[in-house]
Amino acid sequence: MHPSAERTAAASVPLSRATIPSSRPRLPRLALAPCLLLQLLQLLPPRIPAATAFAPDVIRSLPGQPRGAPPFGQWAGYIPVGPAGRKKLFYWLTESVAAPQTKPLVLWLNGGPGCSSIGYGLFEELGPWRVANDAGRQLQFNPFAWNKLANVLFVDSPAGTGFSYSLDPSDLSTGDNQTALDTVQLLRAFLRRHPRYNGRTLLLAGESYAGHYIPQVAALLLSLAARPAQRVRVRVGGVLLGNPFVHATIDTNARTQFFYDHGLVSPQLFSRAAQCHFSADSVLPGVSCDAIMRAVATADSGIDPYDIYAPVCLSPAYLSLGLTTQRLRLARLVSSSSPSHAPGARGARGARGGEGAAEGQGASVKGGGGKGGVEGAGAVRGVDGAAGAGSGEEGGGVAGAADPYVASRACMDVWVRRYLQRAAVQRAIHAMPSTPGARPQQWMACSAMLQYASDDMAASMLPLLRRIMQAHVPLWIMSGDTDSVVPFTGTRQWIAALNLPLISPLLPWTLPPTRQVGGWVTSYKGLTFVTVRGAGHAVPLSRPASAFTIFGHFLRGLALPTD
Repeated sequence: MHPSAERTAAASVPLSRATIPSSRPRLPRLALAPCLLLQLLQLLPPRIPAATAFAPDVIRSLPGQPRGAPPFGQWAGYIPVGPAGRKKLFYWLTESVAAPQTKPLVLWLNGGPGCSSIGYGLFEELGPWRVANDAGRQLQFNPFAWNKLANVLFVDSPAGTGFSYSLDPSDLSTGDNQTALDTVQLLRAFLRRHPRYNGRTLLLAGESYAGHYIPQVAALLLSLAARPAQRVRVRVGGVLLGNPFVHATIDTNARTQFFYDHGLVSPQLFSRAAQCHFSADSVLPGVSCDAIMRAVATADSGIDPYDIYAPVCLSPAYLSLGLTTQRLRLARLVSSSSPSHAPGARGARGARGGEGAAEGQGASVKGGGGKGGVEGAGAVRGVDGAAGAGSGEEGGGVAGAADPYVASRACMDVWVRRYLQRAAVQRAIHAMPSTPGARPQQWMACSAMLQYASDDMAASMLPLLRRIMQAHVPLWIMSGDTDSVVPFTGTRQWIAALNLPLISPLLPWTLPPTRQVGGWVTSYKGLTFVTVRGAGHAVPLSRPASAFTIFGHFLRGLALPTD
């Protein structure tokens, strides 16, 4: 029996106040020593307000959860979407540590297409938990967790990603429009399960190929808001995109310039690539542009293209899981710096616009095309403001492992996979049935089965970004400056193509309380562009303090400190 059958049955039972714990169990009035009382309190489940919690999805506790972690509510489970509910999308809600009833809701999506928001976003980037060691059995609390400031909803999307799946294999062939429709349907069902979020501000955030997911979802929600009978009962209050893949031609062509500027290709090779207009399809007398661009594509060999200055994980355990191969397979789809070699660029329709594109009217839902993307299981980076010592084979398998950041972080993909594949963990988060003899899912960070529509991946999201800004929804772009897969130089180019009025020129922004330069910020009418110094593709992973600062200012609508 798959988890969905069990979860759907539970979800169909109307909730009554009697089915939901109204408060923590009462302690008998005993004369307890303060230290013993504190230990008992730490063992109690988180407080779940009556009439607001969806009981079947409550996470009571997680295996390896540390004592003394801040108390907050967590819910996880499957939400059926699509025809007859055959697609089961997995969600995990982490409520705010303080005053969740007053905080906005943030939807976070990782990219890929096909990479898990649970595995990356929740456990490696902005979520409240970190896997503490290579055994994959203990957790640590993330001091820069975004649920210190907001309620954060992580979703494995589309079906076939992470814990999400479909009963119909044909659903694994999908694209942008269908993914947006499924996400909005999930939000409707989520609000029915968690009605306390009706009417809240919804912030949409994500990274990498979420540069496609999030604009599509935002445009669809804004369109539906004008139709009272169809609107989703939330208010879109802002969009935050990290190193987003938005414009295939600009984003991929920028890689060659990025390689050259960072000393990864020779002046001679860069000159030949420029003669080819950075395209493998260019035809010049006596010149093989395809061979030249393939040579450029090898510039990131032996390094992590998602963070060119970070060490890579060389652990045999990492390599045996095939994670490095998966990462490089995904990255190489944009490595040629050519529109014809961009993710799914063949058969591209070019820039899209109009309401239909956001609502499934502009593209083939089942349109085939190659699979691929711009995000994968990259080596994990050292962090600013959070140290930790490594142990076991992972520490020994990392280049330069004497650095505690390296030893504790570079092989985190292995640690997370080991944790999420444990039967006890999957039972705790309702990702597998609790029946005797049930086997855990073989969870993977990035899907090898998803067939994503190629021309969707090549389409420009600039028309949708314009629509978001025209609706007066704040748009923030956050770019780590050591990412070569979606380099900030390309992002800078497509922002320039939007021709937005300049509000404030490029200025260094600073991290409180140290006042160290965290990066540079440029403000336009409707858009804020922030670079993060020393951060890779996943800013909350490699520079969590910087990402936390940016998120806090985005959340409050405040400018970053520039003095």
